[in-house]
Parts: sequence; structure tokens; C-alpha cells
Amino acid sequence: MISSVPNHPVELCDGTRYVTYEDVTEERRVCAVLVGEIARLRKKVDCFPAGSARWKKYCRRLTGPGALYSVSLP
Repeated sequence: MISSVPNHPVELCDGTRYVTYEDVTEERRVCAVLVGEIARLRKKVDCFPAGSARWKKYCRRLTGPGALYSVSLP
């Protein structure tokens, strides 16, 4: 797996160059938790009776293609 760490080159007024890196550990951990929770919720919603079509449509709108909270599930 190729991992990308956000970095920012910086040049000081004396010409010294540095590269700063962002720690994205917490962001990635939270993302993994959210993906798991969405998968768990989808499994529960799939078990609802046919009368819950409105709820399923709402969930797809939140997490499906082009959604505000689009998430790729494994």
C-alpha cells in the first residue's frame, strides 16, 4: 500500500529550506472507525422490512456516489 503524508516545503528569508509534515494518524483512525460504523449501519438497515425504503434511500443519499459523505467500503 502506498501511503502519502501531506508535506509543505518552506523557504525562510535567509534561503534555508525545510519540509514540514502533517501527522494524519488520528484522522486516519477516525476515518477507519467511521467506515466501520457505516458498514455496521448498512447491515442493520438491510435487515429492515420493505417499509423502510425511505430510510434506505436517505442512507444512500448520505453515503452513495456523489454524496456529501461519500465513503468507499471494502
